[in-house]
Amino acid sequence: MFLFLSRLGRLVVGIPVVIAVTAVMGLNVFSAVPVASRQPTSGGTLSLASADPSFGSTIKFTASYAPMKWIPEESISCTANGSNVYLDVQTYSGASPWTSSWTLWSQAWANAGGGPASCTAQLFYYTWQGKTETGVVYLASSTFTAT
Repeated sequence: MFLFLSRLGRLVVGIPVVIAVTAVMGLNVFSAVPVASRQPTSGGTLSLASADPSFGSTIKFTASYAPMKWIPEESISCTANGSNVYLDVQTYSGASPWTSSWTLWSQAWANAGGGPASCTAQLFYYTWQGKTETGVVYLASSTFTAT
């Protein structure tokens, strides 16, 4: 009988420990899907609103997304000849849609001659549990070539 109770006692203590460990690791105990890989119930859109993106020009993107408790962010990164020549990020805390403005210029890009670059814009948000970042969710992406 005492052997049964000790096994039962370990089980009673063990289950909350497993739940706590998986919660800290970012797993949902019931679905076993990492929290950071969860996709939102509704995504977003990201549209280039400028006709001719080029080195040194100012371009605009229009981003739309469903209401959320997280802060949406938008990033643009560009590469030329295999080197990163541009990276910028903007945050927004207002209502959707959001129009952002970007000047496609950096010293690294100018040093590389200011020529064409392949660029990617992304709309995303970080997820948090308390003060700990638990993941990033990408809502939309758009690629373009800056001449």
